[in-house]
Amino acid sequence: MVGPLQVLPIIRRTSRSDFFINAASLLPRSVAAAIFVSRFSTALSHAGQDFMALATLSNEQNIRDRLKRLGCGENSFVVFNGVVGRTRFFEAMSGKPGTQFKQEDAERLLKVIDDMEEIQSELQNRLGYESNLIAIDWTRTERIATALTTRRVAKYAVELGDHSLDGFAERATEFVKS
Repeated sequence: MVGPLQVLPIIRRTSRSDFFINAASLLPRSVAAAIFVSRFSTALSHAGQDFMALATLSNEQNIRDRLKRLGCGENSFVVFNGVVGRTRFFEAMSGKPGTQFKQEDAERLLKVIDDMEEIQSELQNRLGYESNLIAIDWTRTERIATALTTRRVAKYAVELGDHSLDGFAERATEFVKS
């Protein structure tokens, strides 16, 4: 067993991080792990980063997963979603308790993602791709916003029996190809 006087010379000769490693080797594993986790999460929050996991079945995680499948970054999506602003979007996506989307906002965001998937699927069918996703450059936010809006207006027109905007919707869809 190592006494306190024998540990002191080691502490003086080592750096601060080595001190924690040497001190942790004298502690039971569960205590050492708790100290490590505490120091690690403190370091993350001091660096200005607050990382929290989203619940697996949450609307926010669903949004993140679907955007990832589309190859669309959250930074691009927040520009053209038309539902919530940048600050509110990233607050909800941070995973902090109490900052999740209201249900109606989440449903509207998921509807925008449905429209994005529809554009991708339509382009895939036109170009004859069967299993591979085609590359849409989602960072072209103005083009994406125009295409989504035009297609939405054309859908409403079709519901009212007016097919005069179908050509515009098709051109808007072609407009987003990379």
